[in-house]
Amino acid sequence: MSDEPRGREYLEKVRPDAMKHLMAFFRESGRHLDPKTRFLISIVTKTINFSPRGLRQYVRRAMESGATTDEVIDAILCSYPCSGLTRVCDAMTVVLDMKIPGVTEGAPAVPAAAPEAGGWTALEGAALPAEGKLARYEAGGTAICVTRKEGVLHAVGDVCPHRGGSLSAGHVADGAVVCPLHGWSFRPEDGRSAGIGRGGAAVFEIRESAGRAEVRAVSR
Repeated sequence: MSDEPRGREYLEKVRPDAMKHLMAFFRESGRHLDPKTRFLISIVTKTINFSPRGLRQYVRRAMESGATTDEVIDAILCSYPCSGLTRVCDAMTVVLDMKIPGVTEGAPAVPAAAPEAGGWTALEGAALPAEGKLARYEAGGTAICVTRKEGVLHAVGDVCPHRGGSLSAGHVADGAVVCPLHGWSFRPEDGRSAGIGRGGAAVFEIRESAGRAEVRAVSR
């Protein structure tokens, strides 16, 4: 683990003017960048220098500033020309060890829309939800969030594209599915943002019969 805090404290004590100018340069050099972009760039540099402590710090800051898990992974991959494959893989291991919701070893940050388009798959889970309620199901190994709006069932992927929160653990507000982590909301009809957050949730076609339901992926 990096001993940066101790070393920095010492330099600030014995070389205060030099450290003051260095930190001022750092702040000025990113003045026109939004916080998320600055933190993603820091993830690139911490991967190149391979600082586990720095990676954990800036991954958290980037995601708190709105970065998605995919953007964090892209930042790590972008360091490859300078860092090499070993450090890229080591940095990804640090992120995996952080146990961020939605990031699991061997799976993408936001699971692909499965089951395949065109094929119907039965939902595996509890009874179908009542009006304005949410329920979580499994379909072909994919987590699905189902809600009922104006009497009609709708299905979206259960993983929020922001930080991997379980949408079915959230609530419904004004007809939109709201993630419990940071309030990102999505229209159940098409998975699009309902005003808070960006991007969209994976959407599935769903049909109901005799108290049971089947889903299939929708190509978008």
